[in-house]
Amino acid sequence: MALPVVVPKGASGCMSLRLKVALPFVILTLVVSVIGVYVVTRLVTGTLSERLTNQLLESGRVVSDSFVRQESAHVGAARIISFTEGLAIALKNEDHETVLRLARPAFSAAAIENLILISPRGNEVAHFLIDANGDFIQVDLDTGASRSPIVAPFLMNRNPEEAPRRGLGANLVNDETYYYTALPVTVDGEFNGVIVIGTSIRTILPAFKTVALADIVIYGANGQVIATTLGTMDETILEVLDITEAQYMEAIQAEEIVSGDNFNYSGREYTLGRSPLQIGNDRIGVFAVILPADFVVDFASSNRTTYIIVFTILTLAVITIGYFVSRMIIVPLYSLVNTSLAIAGGDLERRTGITSKDEIGTLATTFDDMTTKLQERTIQLEKANETLKQIDKTKTNFIQISAHELRTP
Repeated sequence: MALPVVVPKGASGCMSLRLKVALPFVILTLVVSVIGVYVVTRLVTGTLSERLTNQLLESGRVVSDSFVRQESAHVGAARIISFTEGLAIALKNEDHETVLRLARPAFSAAAIENLILISPRGNEVAHFLIDANGDFIQVDLDTGASRSPIVAPFLMNRNPEEAPRRGLGANLVNDETYYYTALPVTVDGEFNGVIVIGTSIRTILPAFKTVALADIVIYGANGQVIATTLGTMDETILEVLDITEAQYMEAIQAEEIVSGDNFNYSGREYTLGRSPLQIGNDRIGVFAVILPADFVVDFASSNRTTYIIVFTILTLAVITIGYFVSRMIIVPLYSLVNTSLAIAGGDLERRTGITSKDEIGTLATTFDDMTTKLQERTIQLEKANETLKQIDKTKTNFIQISAHELRTP
């Protein structure tokens, strides 16, 4: 006879084992996914303004490095020309004819734009120039180069070991701005004059723009724009880019790029950063790099949906894996629960059927063994009960027969 199944008190209102196992797992997965999306979109990709600033810094470093390389090219060309046999002695003696004869081929071979050779007495012995059309010009007048800040100290100190000096300056012959490098000319440790090598800003800036991937501005000491690759040096762009002397001093004394304000030019937004133009230990001016505001695409915004989709797929995959893992735990437990309920209802023939080798399998095997022993004990008790019933019946019959005999004479 089957007994009524007893449901534990409060069991109907409790959270099921399936939820107890799966729910924390799902919540943890969702939390990790949300944090992952945040970290990737916020910390890894960064904001547009941060990356635009980083690009300005990188472009500024590229421009500075390009000027350093230009300086190295100047020094190399100057040494080749000054070491031309006989040139140093001719320069010292102000032998114009010999200097011109020796310097002209060296000037052409060095592929430079401006060469000035100055004697120890401060006289220009040779001055060669390549103009904007690529034509060679030999300058026969004194342009005052010996009085420039990068030449005068050499003539005063007459130190053949003095380090190169550099600076930005205008050539009075064509009124163009050049980047100049000056070195002493020496032979056997004797000061024989000064050599000045120059490259026009007109030539330098477009090449540097290609390398830096940014427009470039060169400022004069008063804050006015000397040259720029943005626009055509018209009044509109000059009004936008010119700075005050105070801003110039702030920029030339800064250790890193000083960010300027955004501005609009020709219907497009730009952002600008200024930095000191430092070659060696000399700060010879201020330059700026300019980038369009849309130079860096907002990677975080454009790819946020992609990240969300990727993390959603990963989350679903993890939940699916977790579902099957939880079933490996929950299904045997449900089988064990159903079997225990059936046995509690009197079905002692019921077994779990679980044969796994883990802890649940051990529990199920032990439970099945216990059920088998309970079944055997129940059968024994039923047999004993049947025997007692037979004995009781026999006893009753005996008493009835004895009573009948006693009543009958």
